[in-house]
Amino acid sequence: LTQPKPKPKQTPNQSQRIFISIMGNHSTKTAITEDWVDVDIDDSASEYSYETEEEEDMECDEEMMRQILADAKRLRFMADAFLHPEKPVASTGCYCDGCYYDRPSAPPRLSREEADEQAQILADTYSLGRLAHAYAHPEEPVVTTDPAACARCYYDRSSAPDRLSVEETEEQAAIMTDLDVLRRAARDYLHPELPVVSSDPTACARNYFIRYSAPEQESLE
Repeated sequence: LTQPKPKPKQTPNQSQRIFISIMGNHSTKTAITEDWVDVDIDDSASEYSYETEEEEDMECDEEMMRQILADAKRLRFMADAFLHPEKPVASTGCYCDGCYYDRPSAPPRLSREEADEQAQILADTYSLGRLAHAYAHPEEPVVTTDPAACARCYYDRSSAPDRLSVEETEEQAAIMTDLDVLRRAARDYLHPELPVVSSDPTACARNYFIRYSAPEQESLE
């Protein structure tokens, strides 16, 4: 066994040469100074101050650790609340609040069946709106999202009639108008007993057979 070495005898005061470095900042108006100064060190006071500083550091470390653990616990609770919004809100007796969904001004809540029916109605309304737009604007091209979809043009099909130019269309319309006028004149000649119909409310005429210059009509007897 080896005996421990005796501790060197410490004198109350010792003179040492210590390098002093003072750091400052602009707000406190302190300068940066570095110099060697002679100081008198009391070993007992130095040991006591070292132990005191160590205890203070340990207390500060424990306080910082408790603060860090409290922040981590708060963050974990917040992350759990965001991840599971369906969980009820737990509160103490001194805290109370109103539910956002049960407030008096909240809209009525729908059941799952009502929500599905509402979504179906909105989808049908959107489809009808697109169909009405397609009927109101037939000049717009047909747009599809299916790359495999294909169709033929109604006007370019094999059995489609020949397409006329603007001049030919106008001439055809004039011919049809003349035919209608001739048909009405032929009907009037064929059926003179039909009354004369006019679309002009200001038009008027006299009867040929009851005019003043007409000869007297004899009765059948």
